[in-house]
Amino acid sequence: MKYIKLLLLYVLVTACATTAAFEKTLDAWVGLHVDRLVLSWGPPSSSFKLSDGSTAIEYSSSRIRNTSPPSNSMQYYPPNYVTFWCKARFMVSPEGLIKGWS
Repeated sequence: MKYIKLLLLYVLVTACATTAAFEKTLDAWVGLHVDRLVLSWGPPSSSFKLSDGSTAIEYSSSRIRNTSPPSNSMQYYPPNYVTFWCKARFMVSPEGLIKGWS
């Protein structure tokens, strides 16, 4: 089970690699019940109940990458670590249906 959650998190992170792929992934959830999303992606990172009864839920992940070129015997490049963030926020109706994302 832990392996599946890590795999799903990997899919979420890699889906952020391109805007088109990320949007296609998010579009697929619109109209479905939020329970299916939670069962697939795990519990959201955060959620907030809105005054109209709907809920905003957010999934977020990050990864750190070294963006410096590889060093060789002629030149040393110090590490340059950059953090990449990926966030997906879904709007959920009071009935539990995913209305959209941002």
